[in-house]
Amino acid sequence: MTFTEKPGLQAPAEAEHYPHLDALLGGYFHQDFDLFGDTLAEILATYREDTSAEERAATRADIERFLGTYGPEAQAVNEALERIFKPGVIIEGWDGLNATQWLEEVARLLA
Repeated sequence: MTFTEKPGLQAPAEAEHYPHLDALLGGYFHQDFDLFGDTLAEILATYREDTSAEERAATRADIERFLGTYGPEAQAVNEALERIFKPGVIIEGWDGLNATQWLEEVARLLA
């Protein structure tokens, strides 16, 4: 995974439609992501410790809605992730996953 610096950028209003996914990406997938773990599973284990079952369910619902809107084509999902959330890490290619697979894996690990 690679860190990408995007100073001064703010998430567009569209991120408000996915508040829990926005909080996950902004809070755990930024330049200091490795504070939470070295792998996707470790980072999400930390997120699980920090959040309630209801918050995790809402995050999974955001992911499902996001993929329903922008998926399943990985390039469209990746472009939407970058445009809407401007994550501080590069999602595409993490652990060999495309953006759609990455979001599906996040949802699975949060279940």
